[in-house]
Amino acid sequence: MIFQQIQETDDRQGLAEIRLEGYQWAELNVREEYRDAFTGFGEDEVVALTARYTIVSKAPRPLDLSTLTAKIRVSNGEVKETTDLSPAAAGILKPRSAEERLAVFLFPRELVQGEDDFTLVFDELRTADGADAFDGGSPAFELRDPY
Repeated sequence: MIFQQIQETDDRQGLAEIRLEGYQWAELNVREEYRDAFTGFGEDEVVALTARYTIVSKAPRPLDLSTLTAKIRVSNGEVKETTDLSPAAAGILKPRSAEERLAVFLFPRELVQGEDDFTLVFDELRTADGADAFDGGSPAFELRDPY
């Protein structure tokens, strides 16, 4: 592990609140037999960011969790969540309930070491009937760089 931040901070947008409970940066030791599964990293080491958060419904109707996306904004773009490495979530969040989730992101170490600003952003959450649950907003959290 490179760095760990245990904190609880929240951001409410529209019908939902995201409560960031903590995050951890870690360098991964990818064994040679799995190296082909990590494309786009070149010969560089891989750094993982895992964020633990709770989504809280403030809505009178169900939220469709399959529509929720998470990404990390950096100075020259964004890195999307690696959903294959995160536990599967319930498809529907009942009104006025909550669910704890994990989001995992993978980066080349060189990108992480060369970056100062990391913003965790949640987007695209919809209600079960297709309405924008964040009312045009995007809950966002500034993360400390690990190096």
